Amino acid sequence: MTDLEFLEAKNNSLENRIRALRSTLRDEFAKAALIGYTAHGWQPLELMVQKCYQTADLMLKEREK
Repeated sequence: MTDLEFLEAKNNSLENRIRALRSTLRDEFAKAALIGYTAHGWQPLELMVQKCYQTADLMLKEREK
């Protein structure tokens, strides 16, 4: 394996780890939103779940600033 191949493999591995962590963080933000929406009696469930992930995406976008 050349140095370049090693570095490309390492880069791919790190990118995969970042994707996994980002997904987890998105899920955690969605859980937090779900708790808040549920506490306020928001309905229906299908829309609440969709709104939770929209909220999580907004949190991630704001976090990047």
